[in-house]
Amino acid sequence: MYIATSTLESILKAIMLSKLADNAAIIHQKQQKNSLFQTGTKVDNYDFKTVYLKYIQEYKRIEWLEAGKINALQKSIFFYDRHQQVSFGLMVKVCKQALEQGVGYVLSKVSNEACKFREQASSVKKELHRMHGFIRLTPCGDSRIMTGYAEPEHNIGDLIVARFRKQYQDKVIIINTPDNTYIGDEKGVYISKVPSKDFSKLVEEEQSKDEFKEYWLTYYKSQFIESRKNRRLAMQNLPQKYWSWLAEGQCME
Repeated sequence: MYIATSTLESILKAIMLSKLADNAAIIHQKQQKNSLFQTGTKVDNYDFKTVYLKYIQEYKRIEWLEAGKINALQKSIFFYDRHQQVSFGLMVKVCKQALEQGVGYVLSKVSNEACKFREQASSVKKELHRMHGFIRLTPCGDSRIMTGYAEPEHNIGDLIVARFRKQYQDKVIIINTPDNTYIGDEKGVYISKVPSKDFSKLVEEEQSKDEFKEYWLTYYKSQFIESRKNRRLAMQNLPQKYWSWLAEGQCME
């Protein structure tokens, strides 16, 4: 049994080692604790070049891999791993298809597995872009601290904070979600699963003072024309799943 992580390099090493060992099982490191097997080989302890050289002694060379054409698949793996319904088994399947059929086979969504994989990775990437546009940051106490609230569908809280940190490099960014609080500063991004009551209260108090929100809603309502209401178009620009926590969405209910 080979134990891998969710990176492209780790999965490819696991697939090649598995094939060299008569298709031995491949599991994610998080599955190891729940596995009936007590032992396994961690593929990240192996050098990729060494594994690949052994592989091509038995099987054909992988042209796209040798040419370094891995960026698109690598990014898809990264975003797919943040999907709410991520499946490590699907990641292994599409990487096997890339090795056997070529990376274009996966990127072009030829198989059902590749199509599902690419579409789910794309949905995560799109939501990250939307969150950057939807979330409004509010000064909290010290003007150096900016807070916001979001209910993303996928596991992207830390990515949201990292993106805001690039935009506001002199600020501490704090994003609250129903499950976690994500904090980003000059040292990196941290996750606090159980924020302190005092901290949560402070954030709520500061956000309740957000006068701009009231100004924006007043303007938004003043521009609304009942006879031109187009719910379908509104849902395209502002998906209904976000309405419950966005000021604009609450106006559309």
